[in-house]
Amino acid sequence: MPKRRPAQWFRILIPDIIEALRNKDLGTVKKFLTDLMPVDVVEILERLPPTEQAVMFRLLPKEKAADVLSEMSKDMVESLVENLTSKEVKEIFASMDPDDRVRLLDELPASLVEKVISSLPKGKRDEIVVLLNYPAGSAGHRMRPEFARIKGDMVVKDAISYLRKKPYDEELLREIYVTGPKRELLGVITLPRLVKASPKEKVKEIMKKTPFFINAHDHQEKAAKIMKDYDLINLPVVDSEGRILGILTIDDIMDVIEEEATEDIHKLGGMGSPEPEEEYHRLTIIERVKKRIPWLVTLLILELITATVIKNFDKLLNSAIFLSYFIPMLIGTGGNTGTQSVTLTVRAIALGEIEIMHFLKVLLRELLTGIWMGTLLGIVGASVAFVIVKSLRVSSVVFLGLLSVVLFSNAFGIILPFIFKKLRIDPAVSSSPLITTLIDIGGLFLYFSIAMIML
Repeated sequence: MPKRRPAQWFRILIPDIIEALRNKDLGTVKKFLTDLMPVDVVEILERLPPTEQAVMFRLLPKEKAADVLSEMSKDMVESLVENLTSKEVKEIFASMDPDDRVRLLDELPASLVEKVISSLPKGKRDEIVVLLNYPAGSAGHRMRPEFARIKGDMVVKDAISYLRKKPYDEELLREIYVTGPKRELLGVITLPRLVKASPKEKVKEIMKKTPFFINAHDHQEKAAKIMKDYDLINLPVVDSEGRILGILTIDDIMDVIEEEATEDIHKLGGMGSPEPEEEYHRLTIIERVKKRIPWLVTLLILELITATVIKNFDKLLNSAIFLSYFIPMLIGTGGNTGTQSVTLTVRAIALGEIEIMHFLKVLLRELLTGIWMGTLLGIVGASVAFVIVKSLRVSSVVFLGLLSVVLFSNAFGIILPFIFKKLRIDPAVSSSPLITTLIDIGGLFLYFSIAMIML
């Protein structure tokens, strides 16, 4: 049995291949690149200056070059396109899948987009225009307009003959879509099923009706959920009249899932939506500051309300300075509780596990959870307070403060994402920094109010 190379075996040879490139030993470089996957080629290209990237890129076969280009970041694509001739750009982009082509064009500057589109044949240009006309993030914008299609009225013999004449690749033949006279989607059939059927049977009699499809204007996240829930490898995209326009493949959906997850994480961190292909090590210092400073300034202003709350209770603090000992513990516990709550809620909403109709049920469950957690944490906090100040009354204030803050935080972490969802705003906007800041304000107010009553 042949030995398998480790998945990233090529990395130990990268210095040698770069040296061969600089010594003009292009034959060795070309042979080395033949065995690599597109994503591995990109890793090598990232270590080269733009001019050497162009030299290495020219050594790739046309089809592989197109696959490599689709794996590149927008900065690399932009730099590479500027170092290639118009003829080379035309050949490479023409070899790409339409959906990959559109994704890259979305990310390039307008001047380069114009250069690329003008270099393509009319048919390829028309494909791009159709996809770009759909909103960014929609199924139509992401779909692949090439797919295997046969008419339902065809007999099996004619359908097989028709497919043989078409330049469909193996991936497209996994599922063959069956349409009516007006291209309306009727069903789907696999190639093995078609081959095994009687030559005189009609396709529509042996096809499987298509229970799953998505409208071109629906959001790509909805398509990802359908494919994930029902383990689909392809999902047909239709217009308002049910006519098939293209398909979404499992490869497309994996990219969608990664993009949507990245977007939610950025929003939960209070940094807004990431740009396409945005990677940590590619951001400049100025870009990092621009992403993070707006939320930080907003939260800083909100935190000034915390200072106002403390100022309003300054007489209480002057007469019972020991209350300040436990402020960090209370607001820290409240922030942590709220962060846990909001994270679980946003995730459940994103996965479709809970909807607006479930609000009261979810809120009641979390209130009960908050009571249990607040009681347990309150006992721990009150015990610490008693050790420090030797006062049962102060310990009681700390206990009730922790109980009320945890209960408030847990409930607020549930309510805020539901409010955003009701307002048709991404629930992920109810980020950890935002929830922590708001809980600081509410938590201090509750703590001081309890202290005023009991002391």
